[in-house]
Amino acid sequence: MPGIFGLIITDPEKADGRPLFHVMKQLLFHKPWYQFESFVSENVFLGSVSIHSPYKVETIAVNGNEYSVLIDGHIYSIRGSRETDGQGSDRTIPERIARRFVSEGKSALQNIAGNYSVAIYNRNDEELIIFNDKIGPRRLYYAHLPGMVAFSPEVKAISFLPDFDAELNWKGIADFFNYGYVLGEDTFFESVKSFPSAGILTIRRRDNQIKLEKYFHPVYSERDVDFRTTVDEGMQKLTDSINEKIGDGDHIISPISGGLDSRLILGALVSSGRGVSVKPITYGQKFSYEYKNAKKVCETLGLTNHALVEMGPKNLLNKYKQAVWLSEGMIPMTNAHLLLIPDLLGRHYDSLLNGIYGGPTNYSAEYYTHRHMNGDWDLNRKVLDIRNTIAIHASLYNGIFLEKGLNAVDEFAHDSIHKEFQNHLGASDMFCNQRDAFFIDNRMRRSICQSALYRFFWEMKLPLSNYSLYEFYLQTPPKHKLGRGLLKAMIAKYYPRLAGIKDANTNLNLFENPTGFYMKRRKFIADAKYYLTRASLGMLSFYDKSTYSHYPIWFGKDHATRSFCLENLLSPGIVDTGIFDPKKMNELFSNVKAGGIGFHHLSRLTT
Repeated sequence: MPGIFGLIITDPEKADGRPLFHVMKQLLFHKPWYQFESFVSENVFLGSVSIHSPYKVETIAVNGNEYSVLIDGHIYSIRGSRETDGQGSDRTIPERIARRFVSEGKSALQNIAGNYSVAIYNRNDEELIIFNDKIGPRRLYYAHLPGMVAFSPEVKAISFLPDFDAELNWKGIADFFNYGYVLGEDTFFESVKSFPSAGILTIRRRDNQIKLEKYFHPVYSERDVDFRTTVDEGMQKLTDSINEKIGDGDHIISPISGGLDSRLILGALVSSGRGVSVKPITYGQKFSYEYKNAKKVCETLGLTNHALVEMGPKNLLNKYKQAVWLSEGMIPMTNAHLLLIPDLLGRHYDSLLNGIYGGPTNYSAEYYTHRHMNGDWDLNRKVLDIRNTIAIHASLYNGIFLEKGLNAVDEFAHDSIHKEFQNHLGASDMFCNQRDAFFIDNRMRRSICQSALYRFFWEMKLPLSNYSLYEFYLQTPPKHKLGRGLLKAMIAKYYPRLAGIKDANTNLNLFENPTGFYMKRRKFIADAKYYLTRASLGMLSFYDKSTYSHYPIWFGKDHATRSFCLENLLSPGIVDTGIFDPKKMNELFSNVKAGGIGFHHLSRLTT
């Protein structure tokens, strides 16, 4: 996939770097329209694969040293000294970054705003510096192997290298089974680590030293600001961010669901006055509230080219393996629906404006409620609270695994959260903010951004991933963000006609409040559907019209989908490894087929 990659050979007698670098490129060069840039010296091999690369690889002389600079992504501004940057001159972005880094060191990175990964190689000192932006949505992995250090946006471009240690990281695999993604910096392999946000990796070739640091840690600091002022400020910052992301592009894809985030982004995009061509798309089914509400949003905004990407077991079945291969198994195969969009639209668009990122800067407390703002919580209670939010019932895995490394999937569910959550205790004294920081760095970056298969086809821009918005979000009082209050107020004030359209998740518009009767009715209907499905052994099934995702129903209704899962789970090659107990696997399979819980367990096992 697009990104920077490379090798530093620390032991020249260990391997010839050129053919290895060539294979790395081939493993990342998935599409014929990708562009390629490289810097190659005797023992250092650096490359960049991109869709529309705004930056060429440059070698710059600063204070008698030569620095080669590669950039993946987009840099929107570099704040600081005009003397250092040479603003007003013809200096390029790579040259300004090199000069800034030489003069100020890692403190300079705070002032480079954008969504990017950068590699700077000091040819004189034989030192490579790799860093990314504060929010860090772009994938990047690295491994310190015997005689070399490698980095890449995909693990597959590292795993073929000589002396690659294929020892499995059972904690990472258990994370996937429990949450659907891997927490923190782990992957499925002990020897490969995921790059953190605001990370800076220093590799000294001469002494084979490697050091990883973070140059920024988010800190929540509540401002004394009234709610109405916050609404206006948030809207202005979102508008600025959208204008920043559009850049010089003329043709923009904008996914639109029946929810709130995407309708606000689409509204701001259409009213930006930039005159760009906007293509709104929704995936799902014609009967779903998501599509119906998204259609109303488009009609209200005067967009007549709204497209539906219809989903179903037949077209998804052809995409499961590709989705797993592209996401390298670290996101469930059900993410395959994103691969239906390129088939419908083609690739002749400048970028895709993806509002799904959320988390930091989406103006709302997705990951805490009022109870998280009050009272003293000890560490263990905090960990259990997060576990109860994201971990599925690990007891359903009991007896399935024969491999000893996976016998403790349930135990990992607690220990993994405990380890990762402690990295976010410094974000705030309040549990609501600590919890928020945990989910931003994990569910947002490790799950939602990992699952964004759009970026294999188009430049993906994230309007909600913006430094100014991030600072605004960190300083906004938690009470303003609670219950998505700030987000709703922004839509109601600036786009009241959009606010009058129902939200797919609640089937209420923003001027309606759920009553006690409404809540009881929703619960009664949900319970009735579940028990009727179980009582009929899956013969009766009921679509949830508020969502596009009906994988459990499709599994029960479509024989080909069930066969696909069964063939992949219980193929001779898998059974012979002794990882699973075939009898227990069949029991889970039969239970899910009959309408019981466990589909998400089954889909993760199949992945």
